[in-house]
Amino acid sequence: MMSGPRARKSSPADSCAFVIFGVTGDLAHRLLIPALYNLAASGLLPKVFALVGVARGEMSGDALRTDLRKSLAQFATRPVDEKIADRLLAHVSFVPGAADDP
Repeated sequence: MMSGPRARKSSPADSCAFVIFGVTGDLAHRLLIPALYNLAASGLLPKVFALVGVARGEMSGDALRTDLRKSLAQFATRPVDEKIADRLLAHVSFVPGAADDP
């Protein structure tokens, strides 16, 4: 950890939307969702943000949130605080789509 004049305190990002194409895939479950959880746990996600998951097939937002919560419990790199996970997953929605679907 740096100290002195070069040290910087990080602040949350500006309001934004994350779109994860292939949200039901391995990359999202093993890496992206745990990384977003780490940002949330560090106070670096903005209070206003959206996480839009895109994948082929039909899935409800509730089903996606349940699926992501299970993978977070399995792949998180730190203990999962349920309040932080709840806040992160409350911003998740699902949109069906495929690469060849205009």
